[in-house]
Amino acid sequence: MATSLTGRYFTGKPCKNGHVGERYRSNNICVECASEHWRRQRERNPEGHRRSSREYARRNREKETERHAAWYSTNKKQHAAWLKEYRKRPEIAAKRTAEAGLRRAAKRQACPLWVDKKALAAVYAEARDRTRTSGVRYHVDHIVPLVHPLVCGLHVPWNLQILEAGKNLQKSNSFSPETSL
Repeated sequence: MATSLTGRYFTGKPCKNGHVGERYRSNNICVECASEHWRRQRERNPEGHRRSSREYARRNREKETERHAAWYSTNKKQHAAWLKEYRKRPEIAAKRTAEAGLRRAAKRQACPLWVDKKALAAVYAEARDRTRTSGVRYHVDHIVPLVHPLVCGLHVPWNLQILEAGKNLQKSNSFSPETSL
């Protein structure tokens, strides 16, 4: 019997359902049988599954973040291929096109005629240079968002800041008057 460090083992003997595969060490259940069981459970109660998955992820945020990062680092090509196919789906492509159009329109409307376009371009160039030299991805962020329920900022150099991509995505479209003064 060959063993592994993953908490699984292989006997070469079929389980009661005829699967010849690995079994879990903790309970001796066939991995394929367990997978089928949980797939059926998800099909019977999809909303309950989503709710429990979200709750687990909320309670174990750090662990889940590490798990996702580990999966991504070992499956970059697979993820890129999936993402490429996902973005080709008509409903997703249409949604992305519409969102990009709205963003461009908001940016155009928030960009005064008198703004120094070279100064704007310099901020974006600086973000690209920082990304290139450090290897860390940087975004250009609007300090006061262009579209927000409380305020509408301008697309001008003094309303732009360069942030690490993760911090910018975390900030999202938030605005706090106390920190923006």
